[in-house]
Amino acid sequence: ILKDEATREQYDYAIAHPEEVGMKVFYNAARYYHAYYGHKTDPRAVLVGLLLVLSAFQYLNQWTRYTQVPR
Repeated sequence: ILKDEATREQYDYAIAHPEEVGMKVFYNAARYYHAYYGHKTDPRAVLVGLLLVLSAFQYLNQWTRYTQVPR
């Protein structure tokens, strides 16, 4: 890890300023997980898919209510 110049600078800074390391660790961890597990799909595609699923449930609900009406 310390072969990389940027990582080496971060390490040296953490050693020189131990009082700031606590918050920086959480910040760096949050940035890592956001980049690794962050959104990989287009939000518009998710919205369209959600609307299609909700519309299908609404249609099935109305169709079931329609067929259960006594004639």
